[in-house]
Amino acid sequence: MKNLLLLLLFIPFATFAQVHIGTGAGYSTDDKALAKLNVGYQLSQVNVDAELRTTSGHNYYGAKIGFNIVSAAQEEISGFSIIPSVGYFYQKVNIIPSPVPGKIVTKKSESSDQYNFAYSIKGMKQISNDGALFLEGMYINKIVQVTFGIQFRFGNFY
Repeated sequence: MKNLLLLLLFIPFATFAQVHIGTGAGYSTDDKALAKLNVGYQLSQVNVDAELRTTSGHNYYGAKIGFNIVSAAQEEISGFSIIPSVGYFYQKVNIIPSPVPGKIVTKKSESSDQYNFAYSIKGMKQISNDGALFLEGMYINKIVQVTFGIQFRFGNFY
């Protein structure tokens, strides 16, 4: 596992990929408010992201891989891109303490922590050479999440 992590960290530099980091906020059908943090890279039209998504009741840790269906030439002209993705996430149920001592309040039992596939589509509009606004919809385990945020790009190597 450690070697795989090192390989994933080395790929952007060895392949001249563009590294990005993003943050966003939105709505989740399970717990309402949602916060998102992601880091990843883009190599040609392929995007790889590691993400943390959190709500009051759940944390989602995982990775996604996607393909920008807008060609590089069209993206340069319009500043817009569309990236459908598929990923694999660990869903951790947060234990919420009860105001009554000794009781725990949660929507699901602790055993409901699980791994799930996720499907998403992200629309991005470039606002500068190094930044873009995004709107993303994701479906995971019968839950729909919509986020809006900003993504910063570093090292535009290609």
